[in-house]
Parts: sequence; C-alpha cells; structure tokens
Amino acid sequence: MKQTVNIAITAFLFIFFGVVMAYAADTYKLPDTGIDNCYNIYGNIVECAPEQEKDFYRQDAHYNGPKMAYQSGSEGKTITDSNTQLMWQKEDDGAKRKWQAACDYCDDLELAGYSDWRLPERNELFSIVDLGKSNPAVNPIFANTKSSSYWSKSPNSNGTGNAWYVNFTDGYVGTYGTTNGGYARCVRSVKLTPSYKDNGDGTITDLNTGLMWQKSDDGEKRTWEEALEYSEDLTLGKYSDWRLPNIRELETIVDLTTYSPAINQGYFTVGLQNSGYWSGSSYISGAQGAWALYSGSGVVYARKKDYTNSVRCVRSGTSEPLSFVSIKSSETKISAKFPVTFSVEATGGLSPYTYTYSWDFGDNTAYSNEQNPSHSYANPGNYIVTCTIKDESGQTTSGKLTVQVESAGMRLQIHQVDTAGYNTIKNLVSVIDGNGNIIKDLTKSNFSLFEDNNPGTIDSVTYYDSAVSISLVLDYSGSMGSSTPPLSQAIDDLQSAASDFLNYLEANDLTQIIKFDSSVEVIQDFTIDKKLLLDAINNHPYGGGGTALYDAIHQSVTETDALKGDGRKIVIAMTDGSSNSDQYNETDVIAHAKDKNIPVYTIGLGSGIDSSTLQNIADGTGGTYYRAPDSSELKAIYQEIASTVLHPYVIEYKTGSADAVEHNLKIEVDYSGVKKSDSVFYSIPCAYGYCPSIKMPDETTGCLSSVSLDLDLDTNGNQIASVSADITYDSSLLEAPSATIGAEGSNAGKEVVIEEVASDSDSGSLKTFRIGVVSKEDSHYESIIQSGVVASVRFSVVSTVSSGASTVLTIKTSEASNSDGNRITVEGNAGTIDFGSCCLGDCDGINGVEESEVTAAYDQFLGVSPPSGCNDRNGDGVISINELQSIIINFLEKTCSKK
Repeated sequence: MKQTVNIAITAFLFIFFGVVMAYAADTYKLPDTGIDNCYNIYGNIVECAPEQEKDFYRQDAHYNGPKMAYQSGSEGKTITDSNTQLMWQKEDDGAKRKWQAACDYCDDLELAGYSDWRLPERNELFSIVDLGKSNPAVNPIFANTKSSSYWSKSPNSNGTGNAWYVNFTDGYVGTYGTTNGGYARCVRSVKLTPSYKDNGDGTITDLNTGLMWQKSDDGEKRTWEEALEYSEDLTLGKYSDWRLPNIRELETIVDLTTYSPAINQGYFTVGLQNSGYWSGSSYISGAQGAWALYSGSGVVYARKKDYTNSVRCVRSGTSEPLSFVSIKSSETKISAKFPVTFSVEATGGLSPYTYTYSWDFGDNTAYSNEQNPSHSYANPGNYIVTCTIKDESGQTTSGKLTVQVESAGMRLQIHQVDTAGYNTIKNLVSVIDGNGNIIKDLTKSNFSLFEDNNPGTIDSVTYYDSAVSISLVLDYSGSMGSSTPPLSQAIDDLQSAASDFLNYLEANDLTQIIKFDSSVEVIQDFTIDKKLLLDAINNHPYGGGGTALYDAIHQSVTETDALKGDGRKIVIAMTDGSSNSDQYNETDVIAHAKDKNIPVYTIGLGSGIDSSTLQNIADGTGGTYYRAPDSSELKAIYQEIASTVLHPYVIEYKTGSADAVEHNLKIEVDYSGVKKSDSVFYSIPCAYGYCPSIKMPDETTGCLSSVSLDLDLDTNGNQIASVSADITYDSSLLEAPSATIGAEGSNAGKEVVIEEVASDSDSGSLKTFRIGVVSKEDSHYESIIQSGVVASVRFSVVSTVSSGASTVLTIKTSEASNSDGNRITVEGNAGTIDFGSCCLGDCDGINGVEESEVTAAYDQFLGVSPPSGCNDRNGDGVISINELQSIIINFLEKTCSKK
C-alpha cells in the first residue's frame, strides 16, 4: 500500500499581533508568496538555478516556503488556511462599507455555526494575497474577491484617522480615510504577539517565524540588483547565507503601533528613518519592478528595480542539528521485479530545508537523489538501503533500512475502500501473479477479511469486468527533449509504454489521450478503438515548451467526469518536470478531483520532477504515485498500473462501525495454497459527504432551574429522513428530559420521540435516553427534515443541587438516515454544566431585600424580568422575603396584583 512522504521539519510560525496563544511549532507556517519565476531588472524571466555565480541569485523564487494551501469547510461557507490555521469567510457579501461599519459587520457576523468573526488584522489579510496572481491576487477558492481594497482592523498609528487596507488587484498595502468605502472579508482565530531575541552578534531572531534578521541596515541605498549582490556577499554573526527577504517575510517586522519608522526600534536599528526596503519578490504585473516596504509608515508597494532602497537582510535562522529519523518502504514484503517506493523522515537542519538526498539501494545499481524514489530489485535476497541527507549548511546524516526481497510471486493490493454505500463497504482489490498478470478466477472462498483484527463476513466477491474510463495525460514539454536519455529515447519510451498499456484494456474500456506542454490538447477523445489510440500516441509530433501539468490534470478530470454512466473513471498523468505554465494550482487540482471522485495516478520521470507535488496529488485523490528514474522504467510502471488498478475484485461486506474512528482493514487471499494479504486504515467521517451535527452547550454556568439542549442539523441541502441520538446524563443532578419539535414551518410534518434506553454501561445515577426526529409517514418523502434546530430537549435541575456541582452531557451513539434508508454518521460534542450559587432574599445582608436582589431572583429562577409595580406588595417601602416568595408564586400562577 502507498505511503505518504513526510519530511518532519521545524515549521515556521506566522505573526499575528494581539493576544498570545500557545500552539505547537508545526501549527503555524509562514506561507510562500506564490511567485515561482525569477526575473531580471527588465522584467524578463531568467534561469532560477541556485548557483551563486548566476545573476539575480537569491531572489524570491530561489526559496520556496510552504505552499499556500486551503481547505473548504464542510458547510461550504468557510475556508481554513492550512498554514496559518486562520478560518476565513469564503465569500464576502459584495458590499462596500466605511471602516467602522466593516468592523461592526464582522463582529456581528454569524456564519457556519460561529459567532466570533472579526475584521482581520493587516498582516492576516496580507497572508492570503497570492503575489503570483493578479486581478485578483488571491486563490480562486476565495469566492467573489474583488480586484479592489479590503479593510483590515488595523488603524494607522499616525493619528490621521486612517486605517490599513490590502488591495487585491495586485497586493498593495496602504491606508486611507476610514470614511471611505472598502470591502470586508471576515476571519476568526486568536492572534500571536511578536517576540524577538537579540543574539548579541548583530542579529535578531524572530522567535515566532524562526527568521534571523540583520539588526542594523548599513544606511546605504542600492538598486534591486545591487541589493541582491549585497545580501549574497554579506557575512554577519558567523553566517554567510544571508539573502533579501521575500515581501511576506519583510512585512512581518512592521510594528503598526509606531510611526516613522514603523519598525520595532527596541530591536532594529534604522539607518534611514523614512526609506524603502527592498524585498526579493518581483512585481509580476510589471516585473521590471519589485515589492518594497516603506519603513516610515509600513506601506507595501512596488518600485522599479533601477531605483534605490535600503536593505535589511534575512536568513532562515538557527535550527536543531540535522538528525535522521527513519527510512520506510511502501511494501513490507518486497517482491522482485516489482517497484517499491522509499520515503525518509528527518528533523532539524538549516532552513529553508533544501535537503539533498543520496540513496544507495544496496544492489550495485545507480544512486538516486530523489526524496522518495522508486526501485525494483531484480533478484531475491537481503539488501541494505542507505539514505544520506545534506542540508543547506552542509550538515549530513544517514540512515539504513534492511529489506528482504522475495521471489516474484503472487501479490494482493487494496486500492480503495468505498464507504459511499455505508454500512456496506466496497473494497477494490487486485491479485496478480509473479509475471504481473491479473488472476481472474478467484471466488469468495479464496478471501478472508478482518476489521480491527476481528473476522468479518464477506457478502460478495466479484471481478470488475465492467468498462473503465481512463484519461492518459502525457508530458510533451521541452524538458522531455533535453533530459537523459535524449529526446528520441525519452519520447520513444513514453510512446512504447503508453502503447503497451493499451494491451491490458478490456474490449469496452474507454480511453482518452491528452498531451500537454505550455498548453493542453486532447489528441484523441474517449474511444474503444485501439487503432485510433495507437495512432494518437505514436504519430503526434513533439512540440516542446513549458509544463502545464495542473491544467492538463484539471481538464482530464473535467472531461472524464462528463462521461455518462457509473463505471470507474481514472486519470493517469505522467511528467518529467515541475508545473510552470498553469492557470490552476496543486490545491485546485486535488479539490477538483476529490469533488468528482476521480483518482489521479501520477508518474514522475527523471530528476527534475516535483515528487512531493505528485505524491500529494495522488494521495489527495485516492491514486498512487510512481517514480521512474529513467524512461526505460515507464513500461513496467504502466504495466503495474494496468494490472493492479483497471480491473480489480470488488469485495463487499457490512461493517458494524457507526462512528468516525479510524479502523484497520485486512484482506487475505489464499490461492493454490499460497497466502498473501494487505492492510489499510479507513474511516467514515461523513458517509455521504455530509454529517448532521448535534450541538450541546459548550459550558453553562449559573443558578439553573433548567438546561436546554438543541438538536441542530446542517444537511447541506441533502435529504434527511430521520435522526436520533443516545445521550447520557446524571439523574442525581438533572431530572428526566422532555422534548419538543423545532420551529414550525421548516420542520412542520415532523415527529419527535424520546425514550429511556437500557444499556449495560448505565450504572448508578447515570441514565441514557434516546431522542429521535422523523419525517411523518410519506411514501414520497415530501416532508424531509430541513437544516436548523429540529428539536429541543429540556432538563429540570434537581432542587438539591449544591453550588459548584458539575456534570457532562455525553453523546454515546448517534445516527441518521436518508430518504433511501441508508444510515449516516452523526457528529456531536459533549457539553459541561456548572451549577452556580443561588440566593433568594437578602443575599448581601445589607438594607434588607433590595430591588436588584428581586431582579436577580427572577433571573435565577424564572429567566425573566420582574413585572413592574409588583415588588413592594403592601406599600410599606420595604420588600420582605415573604413578599418576594409571594411574587414568584403568583408569577408562576400567572397572576400579579398589589394588595
């Protein structure tokens, strides 16, 4: 089974000014700027090779930080930044507001079940700017973004009544009057305060980001090219790996509480009070310019590269010593002649963690410099695999793994666990012989199944001989002509491998051929005609150009999804380079393929590939990543895909698991006395792509007479016919609950039921009840349960509860069903109740019973304000305890009159 490559490194923290909150060091990361190309002073793209003798060395694109990565919320209304962990409003409402109105709008916003939204700080808003894009300069996942100015919550400290904004046309950061109009995109999260350390050697370390800064600029102004050269030549604090910061890094040292300069002068010395500082980031809308930070106010702007600015250099900071963790292989039992993928984990090292790798597979074959290479052993035996890693500072570390290679023989592989029909689980499994051919004559009697080490009952085993739709995506970019082997060999091997792949197709399998370089072209639409497919593969001329890998995969997913029918659909994408000519990015491609439920199998050829990206795309879509050190191995990889992926066995069984916990699944085959097995982990967080949720009070405190619990569903527009939950409560503190249906209208035509549940786990005062909401009987399910509060449960608090008591409401089991009767997992949370002190009468012992104490008593016992004129009932000017008790009794009896 496949393994995800994981290089464990110290991650950056992103600075947010305000309240301090502690997170693990790998929670917050400073995202990359999105600028992938290197430019000269004329705005032309130049070679980006990291060699010091090259002109324009050490600019932004030489150093790739964590890629911008976002995840859509399950409700489709929020976006979470995987680097900063900020949760964003996915789509702004399109209204322009004055600054204060924008602040109020976010403060009042209730969205996706959250009410703690706020207007983002300046640097938070700047963190989602994609400086590799323009009009707007942001990932398209942020819907409805205008190429215009968006307010931040940060006021200008110069006292002019201005506030900071970010312009998403290109990423410019400036201020204007708070009475002007701007858009608002809200955010939620806590913030971090800046934290610096003076190292005493002319350097300052930012303890949040890990960046090490030049404490004092030298007071000289330079052109952009001169600034690059100066940073390259700088030796300071015994370090010689200084560089120009990218604009995202440079923006982090701004101190918005001060002005002229707007930089923390307690740590940084400013040579020229009001000067711009160069960044290494080119301005892509006019790449003869570069981004700069104006130290006087903190404005982020672009300036022509032949102008002069100050320079403050940065390096990626100190780190833990480079240390080796482990080597892993994708297969625990390695078979000769079949490829196995190796991965490595290491910690520490000198950032930006441009590790170099050297792999010795122990069989006298050529070394590999890939991060996670694939390798095939020709002969059985024991081999010692050694990986040596070197970081940017020259530190090295090594690790070893002994692998046992068996004779080529039968293999079983689990490719996919399909939970869409929960609680029936479908497993796609291939069984192949030692020659790589599919074994097709197996039956249910050949297989055994275990879930969490417990034997399971297999309902059916069928060989998938239905038609499969395959989109072959082939790289015809310029690098295919300059790689080793030469052009003719690389293209010839690719065409031969793709042609050979067609031999494994069944008669009704549909196949499409897409080629890409700087653009994407369908050279043969979906067909079962192998002659047309062979002609397309072998007779299409090589064109050269860039590598539009993301666009090619995105288009292939779109066209494969458009095919009619329910048969399996897959994409197989091969490339020998890194994406550089695309409209889409890695995040877009993974999200698109996951949305269409189409796995993408990726093949990386040669040494110029971006292995981590290809691995991410495969892992993120349910495919597998294959590594080909040279083109001669392409044929074996395409054969591997054909024999293990196209026509698997479908093994169905029913699981008893109704939760979202990860489970271990093992499937074993016994064929002619030989046994082979494979194991995977799977879970069912949302069997149908949506989960109803049960919301409990996070914390309820005070003098309580009752506690309410809402059953709140978010169906995302899907049809829910029923929902129920078993909830445990402490009967010594809370009396048996009652239940009512939710608001009429959206929930008209529903019924709510509640009953006590007998459970072996119930003991003492702990009791369990079941609440359920169902559609009234209707053969057409016209009264489907809608989103919102569909029922409420009310507990009465036992009168003897003492002050300071506490209890927890716990969901034990919960489930729902759709209109087809299929069961669905339900998400929920526990709620804590703290019982505060209660007082009736003269609580403070001063001046008898006062008006405020009467009001407090009403609030505590009735949850309402007292009726006017009903307190001093006898008119003697004093409220007695008897009068107070009488008031409450009469109020409960719905009467209130003066005597």
